[in-house]
Amino acid sequence: MIVNEEQKWIVATAPRAAALTVHRALATLPGSRWIVGVNVDSWADHWTTRVPNNWKTYRRFIVVRNPYTRLLSLADHYNRQRVADGHKPWELDQFIGERKRLNWFYSRTQKEWAAGLSPCGVIQTERLKAQLQELTGRRLKLEAASSERRGWQEYFRGLRYRVLVDLYEELVPDLTFGYIDQAITPQQAAIFTGGVDF
Repeated sequence: MIVNEEQKWIVATAPRAAALTVHRALATLPGSRWIVGVNVDSWADHWTTRVPNNWKTYRRFIVVRNPYTRLLSLADHYNRQRVADGHKPWELDQFIGERKRLNWFYSRTQKEWAAGLSPCGVIQTERLKAQLQELTGRRLKLEAASSERRGWQEYFRGLRYRVLVDLYEELVPDLTFGYIDQAITPQQAAIFTGGVDF
């Protein structure tokens, strides 16, 4: 989370939504503070959404990402750790099926993560530069934050119909952050899979 005491705003970033890029850029602004919270397990939490009382009146924004490309990024992140621990990486369908059993970093949707923050605005990673400039009134130098995967739909084509439909239903709240046109709907899932499976 970045808090700017001059302009009186807070920007919080969902996990795997260009968090480091956003934090590094916004932390350079006059009046900005990079806030790290402590989660329930006493670990440092760079994705905290807890706002201290003296900043409760500040405008709050969240940085989000297309939920499908974010899911791919979460799977990549998890698999890097699995490989580092000497395990075989999971296929995408296995990650989707098991991620709700994993810790909050992997299991929460962006809407669930932001629930306690009550944001007044959304910044999409796909429009990061323009939307941060709108917020801050400054042209910021951003590190390369490649949040959008070209051809990301192809990663989902091999999944079963029921997996895609269940995933769609789970991601609907995140799709309302401006990504509804990119949803893999049940109709699209039927096209991807060649028909319905039960």
